[in-house]
Amino acid sequence: MTYGPQPQPPIPDHLPLAITATVRSCLCLIPVGIPAIFYATRSRSKASAGDISGALHAAAKAKRWSIVSIAYSLLTALSVLVLEVLFITFGAADRG
Repeated sequence: MTYGPQPQPPIPDHLPLAITATVRSCLCLIPVGIPAIFYATRSRSKASAGDISGALHAAAKAKRWSIVSIAYSLLTALSVLVLEVLFITFGAADRG
C-alpha cells in the first residue's frame, strides 16, 4: 500500500490534432483552428503548472475547436466540389 499523492496520468492536450485542423482550415482560407492551438498550448502550460482542472478544461476546448475546424474544412471542400460539378454539368450544357 502506498501513501501520498498518486502520480497523475498525462493530460491529452490535443496539440497534434489542433495543428492538423488548423492546416486543413487554412487550406480553406479561414484559419478556424487557431483557437484549438491556443487552448492546446494553454492546456499544456496549465498541466505543467499543476492546474489539473484547468488543463482538462482547456484540453476539452482544444478538442472541440479542432473538431469544429475539421468539420468546417470538410464542409467547405464538399461545397466546392458540389459547385464544381454543377458548374461543369450546367456550364457545358449552355455551351453545347
